[in-house]
Amino acid sequence: MSNRLHTFWLLSVMLLVAGCHASATDGAAASASRGAVVLSQSGVTTTGTSGIGTPHDPRDPPPSPKIVFKLEVYQLKVPVGSVSRNDALWKRINEQCIDVATYDLLYKNGMRAGTAPWEEWSFVRGMIGQNVGTATKLATIGDQMENLALEMKKDIPFQTIFCFDETNTPVGKTFPRSENLINLSFQKVPRRLGHVRLALAPLVRFERKRLEYTVLNDVLEFTLKQPETYYMNLIVDVPVGSFLIVSPSPEASWPSTVGHAFLIDDAAAEQFETVLVIAAQPLIDEPSRGK
Repeated sequence: MSNRLHTFWLLSVMLLVAGCHASATDGAAASASRGAVVLSQSGVTTTGTSGIGTPHDPRDPPPSPKIVFKLEVYQLKVPVGSVSRNDALWKRINEQCIDVATYDLLYKNGMRAGTAPWEEWSFVRGMIGQNVGTATKLATIGDQMENLALEMKKDIPFQTIFCFDETNTPVGKTFPRSENLINLSFQKVPRRLGHVRLALAPLVRFERKRLEYTVLNDVLEFTLKQPETYYMNLIVDVPVGSFLIVSPSPEASWPSTVGHAFLIDDAAAEQFETVLVIAAQPLIDEPSRGK
């Protein structure tokens, strides 16, 4: 029961965020802390601060606002199939935000992704909220960021992962003790005000042991952590006022797929799947002015 309440509470918070996505309250709070104003869904500023909209000489080039993003990442864990096999939900999601080749590569590797406007969030929230699960949230602000690590699984004693490459060839690798992460990077989309480019790549961080001998013939053991990244071209330009959703695909039912390794949790009595919901709220960052 506590898990259900926790999930509903976080989902309710997300709905409030969606409903107040361009509200004056958020804009005022951001302005007070960072001198920033919220952009509307069309990319036009909805509130003003000193220096924004100030008349300037028409002979001068228009000022270029500095855009930053308030990035929020929700990790929702629900019973397997709740999202990945929910056709009614995916009919509301735009999976054509990625090209056909990338879609096919992701799908057969056990992952799928798409975007939707915030107007669709109430429906998505309702579909996900019907299932018992847990949810966590991560948030950050910046104009760009690389390799923000999202923890998927940890303390895995042993795993084997097969990944299809661009030539449709499965390449397998076995890892000793390891942890599975998804690296998230974001940046502005050139010449598209307020749009954000999100890039995700699954990564296995595994342990390697190395033995070294001293001049006294003593043995020293070192444990090194090495990364193995699965690049599948999961790069999406998310429009203003939209969110990205990433979940397993039906192919993740195969235990050795990338989607299963990162997004499916084989619990003792039940399987769960992890769904990522990523939203980036664009802000204009105005430098503080001295009095």
